Amino acid sequence: NQSPIIIDDKVVLGAVAFAKPGAVRLEISAPTDVIAYESVSLVIKAFKADGTIDDEFIGTIILNIDDANASYPVEITFGPEDFGVKTIENVSLVKPGKSTITAAVMNRVNISGNTEIKVHPRCGPVSRFNIAGPNSTHAGVRFSLTVTAVDSNNVTVSNYRGMVSFVSSD
Repeated sequence: NQSPIIIDDKVVLGAVAFAKPGAVRLEISAPTDVIAYESVSLVIKAFKADGTIDDEFIGTIILNIDDANASYPVEITFGPEDFGVKTIENVSLVKPGKSTITAAVMNRVNISGNTEIKVHPRCGPVSRFNIAGPNSTHAGVRFSLTVTAVDSNNVTVSNYRGMVSFVSSD
């Protein structure tokens, strides 16, 4: 058993450094909407009880994303040079839908934060068009059709700018 050592208000036990007292919550800033597989950045900030950034925060953050195929660093170390704010680059989410990102201070209870990101599927090339309109109509009566370009997974290709032609057999 080793006794804890205090160095500049930082508790050191063996090779494990515990977060310095001061921070009471974490905040994660991230885009609200992303495309699957595209790389995004997260910003994690440590806040004191008075709502100011804890610019002396030192510790390790455990990051968790509820997307089993997401790519991200699990442990993030804050050093004195970070002043309580750390940017995490190259985070990639995969599963379409809502994903929750949670950050928690290692070895500290109840110091955490989370955010939600809506992940939109990455669309491939247009493979077909979906057409919606009335089931029937009378001759000479105008009606509207909605044409949607989709990929092979039936994901809307929202940036399609090509031409669509209609041919009638009546």
